[in-house]
Amino acid sequence: MIKIIFFFFPLLFLACGSGTSVSNIAPVANAGLYQYTSTGSSIILDGSGSSDADGDTLLYRWSFVSIPSGSSATLSFSETVSPRFTADTDGDYRIKLIVNDGHIDSAPAYVTVSTVTFVDPSAGPQAVNQIYTPSATAMKHHPMLVIRMEFNDQHFVSDETTWQQILFGTQAGELNNYYHEISQNQFEFSPVTDQGNVVNGITTVFFTENHPDPDINSDGFAQALHPYLKAAIQRVSADGFDFQIYDTNHDGSVSPQELTITFIMAGGEDAYSGNLSTNGIWAHTFCTDALYTPNVNGVNLIGCAAGGKYSIFGERHFDSATASHDATVGIIAHELGHAVFSLPDLYDTDPNAFYGGIGYYGLMANGAWGQKGENVGEPGDTPTHLCAWSKINVGWYSISDASSNADADLALHATGTESYNIIKVPISSSNSEYFLVENRGAGSYDEGLKIVSGSYQGGVAIWHIDSNTINLNLASNSLNKDTSHKGVDLEEANSPSLDNSRGDPTKNLYYSGNKTEFTPNTLPNTNLYDNARSYIFFTDISTLSDNMSLRINNPQ
Repeated sequence: MIKIIFFFFPLLFLACGSGTSVSNIAPVANAGLYQYTSTGSSIILDGSGSSDADGDTLLYRWSFVSIPSGSSATLSFSETVSPRFTADTDGDYRIKLIVNDGHIDSAPAYVTVSTVTFVDPSAGPQAVNQIYTPSATAMKHHPMLVIRMEFNDQHFVSDETTWQQILFGTQAGELNNYYHEISQNQFEFSPVTDQGNVVNGITTVFFTENHPDPDINSDGFAQALHPYLKAAIQRVSADGFDFQIYDTNHDGSVSPQELTITFIMAGGEDAYSGNLSTNGIWAHTFCTDALYTPNVNGVNLIGCAAGGKYSIFGERHFDSATASHDATVGIIAHELGHAVFSLPDLYDTDPNAFYGGIGYYGLMANGAWGQKGENVGEPGDTPTHLCAWSKINVGWYSISDASSNADADLALHATGTESYNIIKVPISSSNSEYFLVENRGAGSYDEGLKIVSGSYQGGVAIWHIDSNTINLNLASNSLNKDTSHKGVDLEEANSPSLDNSRGDPTKNLYYSGNKTEFTPNTLPNTNLYDNARSYIFFTDISTLSDNMSLRINNPQ
């Protein structure tokens, strides 16, 4: 299994005071690491990394620099090492820490806490069998700047025009074609306005140095890569591109929601090729610490402190030491899922795991490598859809109908069709667990599931969701690390299990001819994670088609 890793690196601001006597050295404040979690969470800050060279006892003084519009957050215990607050609104909370050694203040240190609402409609008697349908009527055009980085010993194989087509084109196998389908034509990436050397959303920066070939598993990864990202942005600005026009909220920083910055690095893609290529990069989405955060045109870019992000991938996928092809859109779409929509990984992020998570049934797991068949195209040409849970949290699907009918026949329309829908079935005895149901279509990008067994005809996917597990593990990007209690779990209709194999889409999905029931008495069953009975019955699941049906009995 090819794994995609999303790392978090430490964020540290260091500064020295001035004007002190030689007998006392100013203390150094450390506001802790960048945090990313769900709105409504109780946030605990950590100033324990602050220090004083003289060994004096430190006094702490925390304060908000900025909070999201509409937030009423206040800091509790703001004069202790670990203050806390409740993140009550989506957005970025920027906090300042100053420490004092009894003689002099430190220079301020800063930390950002970013929060997002993960949709979890309440369970209860008025929230039965909720149906999600497209939530918007207009296409959102999201600006993206693509910076290609070329090196003295590593040049690009394909030209800018080729990459402009892959990333902004709308034909099959191109990025916007994929996003059109999974969003019901609600989203696409658009090239930034032509400025300086940026034409049609893309530009190339040449470095006289050799390719740094950074190892994502090494301690020096950020130090090897991030100076080049900073330098590339500075050159693009110097050549006439004005980043400030994308600071739409005028806060001095450009967020990924205002402008997505994507780097293509000449050389190989390590997530695909491993060590087949000498010069490579492992595709990822992350941010830079203060030292490597560029400030151009009066705005900060890609820095952790202000909630910035970048995405990067290698140009070529090597099938052997000499044979390669352009990177396919799957891994690109996956990383942009992190950057733009703040979606977490849904594979098993345990570094020792080979299988697990949701397998190939979602873009944010191994579905990034979807392929129509072993000898049809390349891995990642046909990435599978985002799973139902991810789609809801992007915001493309909203509740259009809520029925209190506890016994109902419901229609399921397939992925890739205009009437695609998602059904939510709450569990009345649980405040956090529920089921999501969707029809995974055979004629859509879900055809990429053929990479698993060579055959795929569609079927009903039933997802077991636990919002408590999601919220507890969101910040560490480990929602599905515990195979016995996942945050987002596909209830496999029949073996093989995704925990010890690649699965089999002809057996894991529900349909007449495979399995037509999911109840408290089947294997698997509809019980809660603590094995308490949910008393929910899914029965009479129909034959395969773009318009399937099932019966749900959900007593309240």
